Amino acid sequence: MDSTEQLSKQLDRWRQSRLPWHSKALEKIVAPLFRIFDYFYSSRFNPLYRSGALAVWLLLLVIISGVYLLFFYQVGSPYESVSRIQSQVWTGRWIRAFHRYASGAAVVTVIFHILQLLIQGRSWGPRVLAWISGVILTGAIFFSAWSGYVMVWDTHGQLLATSGAQLLKLVPFLRDTISQAFDGSSPVASSFFFMNLFLHVAIPLGMVILLWIHTAKLARSAWLPERWSCWHTVGAFTLLSILWPAPLPPAADLLKIIGETPTDLFFGFWIPMVEGGALELVALSTLVLIVLSSIPWWWRPKVVPLTSKVDTALCDGCQQCVRDCPFQAIKMIQIPGQKLGVAEVDPSACVSCGVCGASCHSYAVGLPNLTGRDQIAMLDQICSEATLAPGRNIAVIYCASNAGSRGMIEKLVKETPQLHATPLFCCGTLHMDVVETLLKRFNGVFVWGCPERCCHSRDGAILMRERVSHRRSPSLPRSVPAEKVAFWNGSLGEVDELQRELVHFVTSLEGGVRAEPLAARYWISSIIVSTILLALTALMSQWPIGSDPTEGLLRVAFRIPGRALERCREPSAEELRSIPAHMRMKQICEPRLLEYHLKIEIDGASKVEKVMKHGGARGDRPISANEEIALKPGSYSLKVEFLPIDSDLLAEHSLVLNSEINVVAGEILLVTQRDNSKLVIIS
Repeated sequence: MDSTEQLSKQLDRWRQSRLPWHSKALEKIVAPLFRIFDYFYSSRFNPLYRSGALAVWLLLLVIISGVYLLFFYQVGSPYESVSRIQSQVWTGRWIRAFHRYASGAAVVTVIFHILQLLIQGRSWGPRVLAWISGVILTGAIFFSAWSGYVMVWDTHGQLLATSGAQLLKLVPFLRDTISQAFDGSSPVASSFFFMNLFLHVAIPLGMVILLWIHTAKLARSAWLPERWSCWHTVGAFTLLSILWPAPLPPAADLLKIIGETPTDLFFGFWIPMVEGGALELVALSTLVLIVLSSIPWWWRPKVVPLTSKVDTALCDGCQQCVRDCPFQAIKMIQIPGQKLGVAEVDPSACVSCGVCGASCHSYAVGLPNLTGRDQIAMLDQICSEATLAPGRNIAVIYCASNAGSRGMIEKLVKETPQLHATPLFCCGTLHMDVVETLLKRFNGVFVWGCPERCCHSRDGAILMRERVSHRRSPSLPRSVPAEKVAFWNGSLGEVDELQRELVHFVTSLEGGVRAEPLAARYWISSIIVSTILLALTALMSQWPIGSDPTEGLLRVAFRIPGRALERCREPSAEELRSIPAHMRMKQICEPRLLEYHLKIEIDGASKVEKVMKHGGARGDRPISANEEIALKPGSYSLKVEFLPIDSDLLAEHSLVLNSEINVVAGEILLVTQRDNSKLVIIS
């Protein structure tokens, strides 16, 4: 086995040891989608590689647009105030749509951010805090959006509110209160909309703190994407919002059955599940939350990889490794005889990325067997074994972390004998002295790195580019002609570009870091794909669900206050003897637990028949009745009886209603209590 194959297998094993098997399986599923986006956008502008920063930028745009809408919103007349915003053709209408579409797109970017982290195995060890805070941030997005849609109080907001109420009814002490709030017997209180307004404002503000925690352990954390990405996002969503305004469904009416209504599937996808059972949905949501929160403890390699080490005898205190470490795992400590101090690696913060090995000009720090000195020794052996072909021979160094790169390079090497490929775990770990060693044997060195925002070491591709361009130390030695070293970073979705770069370098030996303008093909394809994606975003944010009702609904909903009645009697002689003289009473009064019989008849046929009683230890808790009966349109004879089982209380505590009702499709007839005395019908 030659040294190149030996090194390749060693790096493959090293990569596999850092990734759980779940990551490999997920990568096979998701990687083709990333490559498709590379094909249409190029890896330089692939939005999926910037998903985390794009999510933050979109949330910032949502907050900015929300501040404008806040000035016109009134908790006393929620729907009317939103209707006035919708009538502002030049400002309010498209800003409201912008607010809505950007929120939905933020959900998509968060999903891809999660997938990217899972594929790269970046969820365990020092990243636990970032992962848990990310789970909380994801949940906060959904709660904030829910409160925002309810604030509008259209049929969509009503659907979200009533569906959420079905879930809250599972909490025993909230069941009666929630049922009464949305039974239609009285308008929803302004305090309810004030609460939603408070949550809609407070949650995003709290998310800013969570974002700081989310990125606290990262060096050079980028909250926002590149400037071009920011402005393109703003322009695209502004144009979409103007051309395709968000709908405003009819005002909410608790005495109307909600028919087909446009629903934001990004945040309301769970609504149809409520019909299948609120308890089942809560159980499923809890399971998903547990799985996501526990990922750092089971989505991890079986054996924790070794961390970087420092040879204090070689360290001269230059601090370059401290500046380059992506996770702030290295710090300087003072030791006797060393004025500048020496580097020290915190094993609890090190993620074994190996970037520090390329940062040290004295080879004092790095992963075991992968320091700059180790790289030079291995490459010396590979160079001595290489069989040079006629013409210019080029050493190609590629990232083993770039899945599938080995097979692609082997194919290129077979087609071009002048290429001699050598794998490296990450181009960010490549020491520049290695390049100088390779040039003693080869005519040029070509480095193929991962896309910038899709790097195992986060900043590996960026650090490599800056070292080759003499913008970061240790840079390419000045004695090395810059044209003999070329750096290109891209994905397997850009094989044609890779071949063109290699051919150009082999034929011309014009190296460096080439930043060619984006080809016209990418401009056209990216505009077409972006248009489709934006249209899908708008469509999914107003997807119609439900159907026009063909039946009406009879709702019997009323609340009986707690009645702590007592039954008093004279004590028996035996009871008096058992009680001390000073504690004896003329009467003994005991709580009287009241029970009622609820019966609902339609055209003489019994539909509901049940026994209800006051709860609590003293039997003084209210009773809430909430029954719904679907009826086809037409006239019916209705009889509702709510009678005490104790015949002594029939005259005083009975509620009886006999009436003819006319049921209309889509409308709700409400039987409720007025003035704590009688049952009435409200339609």
